[in-house]
Amino acid sequence: EHVATPPASQALPQAVPQSVPQDAQRQWPPSLSRALAIGFAQLLAVTPGVSRSGSTMAAGLIAGLRREDTARFSFLLAIPAIAAATLK
Repeated sequence: EHVATPPASQALPQAVPQSVPQDAQRQWPPSLSRALAIGFAQLLAVTPGVSRSGSTMAAGLIAGLRREDTARFSFLLAIPAIAAATLK
C-alpha cells in the first residue's frame, strides 16, 4: 500500500542538513540533549525501510554536528544496539 513512504520520509531529513555550511556546524562532542535526540532517532529504525544509521546520521546533521563526527557517533550508537540484538 504505502511501500515508498518510509524511504521518502527519510530522504527529506537527510537532504535538509546538506545545505548547512561545514564551518557553521558544531564541534565534537555533542551536548547531552543533542546526544539523546540523536539516540532517540534510532527509534525510527523500527519502521520498515528506515535504516538505523541513516536516521542517526540525519539527526546528527540536523543537530549541527559535522559529517565526520556524525558518522563517528552513529557508529558508537550501533554498539549497544548490535549487542542487544545478539541477546535472546
